[in-house]
Amino acid sequence: MRPSLIASLGAMVLVLAAAGVASAVTVPESGDAGSLPSNAQATIGAVDLITGQLGSSDDEDMYRICLTGGKTFSATTNGSELGDPQLFLFDAAGRGVYANDDNGEPPAFVQSTLPAGHPLTPNAGGTYYLAISSFRNVPVSQGGEIFAFVPPFVDSILGPVGPGGGSPVVDWNNQGFSTGSYRIALTGTRACLPTNKEECKNGGWQTYGVFKNQGDCVSFVATHGRNPGQ
Repeated sequence: MRPSLIASLGAMVLVLAAAGVASAVTVPESGDAGSLPSNAQATIGAVDLITGQLGSSDDEDMYRICLTGGKTFSATTNGSELGDPQLFLFDAAGRGVYANDDNGEPPAFVQSTLPAGHPLTPNAGGTYYLAISSFRNVPVSQGGEIFAFVPPFVDSILGPVGPGGGSPVVDWNNQGFSTGSYRIALTGTRACLPTNKEECKNGGWQTYGVFKNQGDCVSFVATHGRNPGQ
């Protein structure tokens, strides 16, 4: 990638970020999305819709997304065929941020929403992981369950709690009840771009969808053309 092109790309990202403008994209599940940050499906661009399917009751899908910050992020499963889904957001290290089971909105009271502007909504931009599962398939860390779903479930926006709440997700308890297709509408996302050369290596450059090879990706980082705040 020529230096002038790198500079142009970096400038464009800065302008779009400052203006709050991005080209929204729909991301379909590719095969079976992973369950953990290490194998989560990467997204490209400013994502406004994710579509996929939970093929079994103990299935869970996780997506790598990047947020603009400022508590603008939101995600909702309203309109999904999947009955009784749950949504979970994790930070770049895999630690729980917040979760929801039933959002209480008619006509599908059992759909899930992670709201914008909530005290638990991330203020910092950067890399996060969004996961969906069916009730009662929940993420666990080395210390136990990361979120504690207790009745009543409606409108309960949960932060990480208990002995498992402060540690990264390493597994799921696989106690789900439903299957089906889902759609997750999002706000407050932006394109994910590399912040260091290591993220370009071992095929990492391919996950960004804007580089023709590893060298392009490394050059982008070396010239400080990356998206700020990631």
